[in-house]
Amino acid sequence: MAHLLLQPKKLLRLWWFPPTLHILLFAMTWLLSLVQASPLLDGPARWGFAALFIADFPISLVAFSKMWDGKLVYALSLWGIVGTAWWSFLGLWLNARSAKDPEN
Repeated sequence: MAHLLLQPKKLLRLWWFPPTLHILLFAMTWLLSLVQASPLLDGPARWGFAALFIADFPISLVAFSKMWDGKLVYALSLWGIVGTAWWSFLGLWLNARSAKDPEN
C-alpha cells in the first residue's frame, strides 16, 4: 500500500478511496456530535461537518434543511447514503478517466 502513495496515478485507480473517506468522515462527525456537550457547530464535530457540507454541497443542503424540519434520521440517512453513492460514482469516474489517460 505504501508504494501506491508514491505513485499518484495508481492512487487514482483506487475507486473505493473517495466513498470510504466519505463514510469515515461522516461517521466520525456524527459520532463526535453525539458525545460532545456543545451544539454541533460549536464542538469538535464542526470541522468534519464543514468538510462534509462543502464536499456534498447539493446533497448536504437538502439534508440540512430536513434536519431543521425535525427529520433527523431521514436527513442523516439521505446524506450518508446519497453522499456515499455520489463519491462512489466520482471514484469510478476517476478510475475510468485515469485508465484512458495515455500518460498512464
